[in-house]
Amino acid sequence: MQNNSVMQQALGKQWDELDPIIRKMYDLPVKTTTKLDVEGTMSVDYPWAIYPMVMAGKIFGAMIEKRGTGIKGSVYRSSRIDSNALFWHRILIYPDGKQCSFKSRMEFDGEGQLIEYVRFGLGLRLTLTVKKGCLIYQSQGYTWRPLRRWLTIPDWMLYGKALITETPISENQITLDFTMQHPLYGKTYQYKGIFQLFL
Repeated sequence: MQNNSVMQQALGKQWDELDPIIRKMYDLPVKTTTKLDVEGTMSVDYPWAIYPMVMAGKIFGAMIEKRGTGIKGSVYRSSRIDSNALFWHRILIYPDGKQCSFKSRMEFDGEGQLIEYVRFGLGLRLTLTVKKGCLIYQSQGYTWRPLRRWLTIPDWMLYGKALITETPISENQITLDFTMQHPLYGKTYQYKGIFQLFL
C-alpha cells in the first residue's frame, strides 16, 4: 500500500501543479484517521422536471432532493487505516432548520481515474486535471455491481456529464461548483458554494 494520499496517486505529476490550499486539503496519507473540516454556504438547484430522477439518486445516496440557497454545508474527509480510500461525509443545514447528509468514498483505480462510490455499489468514474491551480473532475460514466457483475452506464443514460471545479479564492477559501449537463435536457443538477478550510 502506498503512503501517498489517494488524490496524489490519481493526479500523479499534476499534484505539484495544484494550488497549495487545495493540495493541503487533500494531503491525507492513506494510513491516517485525520479529519479535515470544511464549512461554507451553498445552494442546490435542479429543474423540477427531473425530480423523479433526483429521488432515484437519493435512494442511492448520491443526491440531495431539497433545493435552496443559503445552505450551511460542512464536509468531513478522512482516510482509514484498513482502506486505500478517501471518505466523505457531507452535512447540509437549510435556513428552515432541515438537515440532510450523504456519504461517499473515493478510490483510485490504478489507471488514472477516481471512482466515487455511494450506496449499493454505484460509482461515478472521474478523470482529474489541474488548470491554473484549480482541481477539475470530469465524469466518465457510472459503474455498478448489482448482481456479481460490474455494469458500465454511460453519462447520457442518467443525468449527463458531471463537471466539478474547485477554485482557490484566498489562502483558506475555495469555491466549489458541481454541475451535471445532459446533451438533451441541459443542466440537470447543480450545487455550488464558497467554503472555508480549517487546516
